[in-house]
Amino acid sequence: MEIAAKGDPPIVTTTYRATTQSGTHDITILDDRHIQLNDKVYRYDLTSVGSGDYSLLLDGKVYTFHISGRASSYPESLSAQDLLPEGAFELTLVHKERDYPVRVDNQRSLLLRSFLAKTHATATVTTICAPMPGLIVRVEVEPGQAIKQGQGLVVLEAMKMENEIRSMSSGTVKAVHIQKGRPVEKGEALVTLSSE
Repeated sequence: MEIAAKGDPPIVTTTYRATTQSGTHDITILDDRHIQLNDKVYRYDLTSVGSGDYSLLLDGKVYTFHISGRASSYPESLSAQDLLPEGAFELTLVHKERDYPVRVDNQRSLLLRSFLAKTHATATVTTICAPMPGLIVRVEVEPGQAIKQGQGLVVLEAMKMENEIRSMSSGTVKAVHIQKGRPVEKGEALVTLSSE
């Protein structure tokens, strides 16, 4: 399906991944009226009907739903982009009195999650690697230091944003492989931790 006519400026798309109890769905917002769900393009019209309630016309079918826990002060006519802020977030869709918890990730949060999940681990030693190329802005730990789960290890500047890499478990810093001000490549070792 061709959305833009010849000579039109290129369309900047935004891609998200929605994870529900039934599985994972890739969502690409093509423009104000077209959305791609997994591999199929649909025409849509999304309207706020007040107090967190929405009406979605998707390829000729109407779906009504409520978004629990999200702001309801959207304009009456809006695009899917208006409902999907930057970064990862969770919400609950209520449709026909059933709750559907949804986690939504954008491209950046998916990249960070994929690399944090790919840390190299042995029985008690874990090496945290750079999720993307960037510049080390801060090293927040030193060898021998005891750390807690969630504690900041390194601040990496990438794509003009500072990203704090945190420990996923408690333990001790075994080695620091980088220095402040040094560029790193995607997948490069940052910090090695020994778990308690």
